[in-house]
Amino acid sequence: YSKGELRIQDLIEKMLATSGNMTVVIRNMVRDGWISRTCDSKDRRSFFLKLTPAGRRKIEEVLPDHIDSIVEALSILEDGEKEDLIRILKKFKNL
Repeated sequence: YSKGELRIQDLIEKMLATSGNMTVVIRNMVRDGWISRTCDSKDRRSFFLKLTPAGRRKIEEVLPDHIDSIVEALSILEDGEKEDLIRILKKFKNL
């Protein structure tokens, strides 16, 4: 949603997911009309994923509740603990 069109491998890396799991998720999202998949003209083995208008609407529908759930889950942490969590999670970004 916020990153625009991405190669499948880049999405997998950003989400810290496995390719097997993402294959199923991507297949279902294409089936439901939420994303489109196009071949990379520079590398025929790679594909780009892009949200469709229906996918954008779906995210805009569910994102507020998702954010509320995250805020609620993290509300048990004190400010210093939240800062520690952010620092720890940033380490995963570089994997």
